[in-house]
Amino acid sequence: MIFIHNFTPGKINPGLNDPQDNVMYKNMVPDPDTEIPLVIQSPGGHTGLHYSFNTVTGIKGMSEQEAKKVLDKIKNELEVEEYTYDHWYQQDGDLCLFDNSITQHRRLGETKNRLCLRYQYDFSNIQKEAWIPYKQEPYISLYKEKIKTIIDPLPNKNEFKLPQ
Repeated sequence: MIFIHNFTPGKINPGLNDPQDNVMYKNMVPDPDTEIPLVIQSPGGHTGLHYSFNTVTGIKGMSEQEAKKVLDKIKNELEVEEYTYDHWYQQDGDLCLFDNSITQHRRLGETKNRLCLRYQYDFSNIQKEAWIPYKQEPYISLYKEKIKTIIDPLPNKNEFKLPQ
């Protein structure tokens, strides 16, 4: 199942200012109607569901009405306490690190004055092979192509393990 993702201003982190909202936008949905398979592989090699309640807007090959029924069912099944990691920000300077590629999570507590710094980490130095999140074509090939265009202009591009 392939989900269609779109960015909606203010939906990912309600109350953030525009620059903070854009940090989330550029990392989560870089292009309109981004296609992402529901089942992916985390950098640690775990297979799981990649489902973002805030960016999923449809399902490839389904009408809007059909997709809404399926998405509502998935949301009702997934959005339960036993499947969700909660992080409570306790004080200024709290730092939370985790792999959110297949982790259903939410932040709790006051976030009105929160400063969001998002850091994408390359796992090349701790893995034998380059990370490829997708298990199906054409997404494997599209990912390989996209990651090479991102890494190629970097002065330290030889430090990255690129997918072959």
